[in-house]
Amino acid sequence: MKKFLVFLIVSNSIFAATTSSSNNSDITNTVTPVTTSPSPTKNSSIPSNNNYLSDFGVGMNVGTLGVGIDISHQIYDDYLGLRFNANYFQYSSDVQGNPYAINMNTYGLLLDYTPFANNFRVSGGLYYNNNSLTMKSSSTLSLNGQTYSSSQFGDLSGGVNFAPIAPYIGIGYGSKSAYDQDRKGLFFSGDIGILYSQPTLSINATCTSGSGVDCSSFNSNLNTERQNAQNTLNGYGQFYPVINLGFGYRF
Repeated sequence: MKKFLVFLIVSNSIFAATTSSSNNSDITNTVTPVTTSPSPTKNSSIPSNNNYLSDFGVGMNVGTLGVGIDISHQIYDDYLGLRFNANYFQYSSDVQGNPYAINMNTYGLLLDYTPFANNFRVSGGLYYNNNSLTMKSSSTLSLNGQTYSSSQFGDLSGGVNFAPIAPYIGIGYGSKSAYDQDRKGLFFSGDIGILYSQPTLSINATCTSGSGVDCSSFNSNLNTERQNAQNTLNGYGQFYPVINLGFGYRF
């Protein structure tokens, strides 16, 4: 009996020790170390979306200002660009023996705003306007309701010149130089706008003395005709429509 009691006491001691060891092992295995992640630091090597020195575009166009070239540079992402535009055209002919010449020469600096960051743009800026029209005539002349034969005056000359600084506003398609890589390469473009420039008309003719015409009346009629024509130009001639189509390459 005494041996049986000793056996039970020893068995309970061994079982208790085994159970305690197993529980301690389970607790140790379930505890996971807590690590602290380092706070992220700003990497200065990551490129910014605001690219102030993006690529250039070069294009050619033809339209109501003549044959032109564009050199453009995007200065703020896809939204804002600077464009230099130059145009030239010259033509001369005659109507019933009366010669005339058209000379067109303009240089513009434009700011292109693309509100949707795509190829649609709104443009505004200033042009140097050197456009002109000249003509001569030696045929019958009608001034203020009076008709004069060619023998009663010298050659009639005249023309239209424009104020050198001309504001421009318009819309267009073709951003010319885009920020995104997928916009590099060949492009097509178009513009529709208005060039505002005050026109000045000149009409010159010399009364021929001894031709039986009253030169005082002739000069007065000439001045009246000049003023009437100038008033007409002031009403419509200062707004010049600009329409052009072109193509080019974005680098």
